[in-house]
Amino acid sequence: MIRKRIKDTPRQKPGGFEVRGASGPRSSIAQETREYGGKPDLSLSSLTSGLAQNRLPPQLSKAEEAKRKKSRAWVREMVFVMITALAISALVRAVLIQTFYIPSASMENTLMVDDAILVTKMAPKLSPLNRGDTVVFKDRENWLGEDPGAKKPQGFAATGLGAKIAEAMVFLGLRPETSDSHLVKRVIGTGGDRVRCCTVDGRLEINGKAVDEMYLHPSATRASVVDFDVTVPPDHLWVLGDNRNNSGDSRSHMADPSEGFIPLDDVVGRAFLAVWPLDRVGMLSNSCAFYGVPDPVAKTETPAQPSAKK
Repeated sequence: MIRKRIKDTPRQKPGGFEVRGASGPRSSIAQETREYGGKPDLSLSSLTSGLAQNRLPPQLSKAEEAKRKKSRAWVREMVFVMITALAISALVRAVLIQTFYIPSASMENTLMVDDAILVTKMAPKLSPLNRGDTVVFKDRENWLGEDPGAKKPQGFAATGLGAKIAEAMVFLGLRPETSDSHLVKRVIGTGGDRVRCCTVDGRLEINGKAVDEMYLHPSATRASVVDFDVTVPPDHLWVLGDNRNNSGDSRSHMADPSEGFIPLDDVVGRAFLAVWPLDRVGMLSNSCAFYGVPDPVAKTETPAQPSAKK
């Protein structure tokens, strides 16, 4: 018993005292001898305050605290700006302008495969479409699936996760539409037009006037290898590709339920600017080939003859 009591009593060491218990050292009380005349303060409040002071982080200066607040404010501001920019981009894509990739060679040499174009959605809702306009429309009858020159998504964009990410980026306006469900063609006839091919010298004829299509691919020796004579229904379009020998357009679908005509409701908009690649940036203006084409002749109904009175 005497040895145990002696073992549990504090032992003085140089520079301070060490408190021991039954289980060994508990804490070191430094410099207590100087503050209390050689006797350490072993009260509970003194021990706990010392431990708390050792655990508290160092106090920041006012300059450092202001710097941290400024940094946090900058991060919040950047997040707000990014969210706002994405919202504006999605709104612009949904209402005003959308970007598309060219999926096939049907519009060469006006538009090449993988060219990126801007399409205004103001037409035909707020401004009418005209002959010669380059338009993007929904591929409801799978014309693109029958086009041997059409380019399909490849690599990561073709996988399930990649396709979802690509769709999200397209929705936010961060990536052009891949056009795997849209087509790009040139408007040849609008509602009421009679479009015929071909004349004796191989040109298109619209409402009785032959047109010179200077934009045709060099391989085209005539306006079409397929002869046709159609009248475009109201609120519909007759469309052809500039690469007439390699284009699945209205001519190829005259036997379909749509007879090759595109409803205006399926038109996404009018292409007005090529934006990629940089060496092909330029405006996509209406072709002057259709200047002077007369308006369609309105069909007049024969008035009914009055019946003879009996």
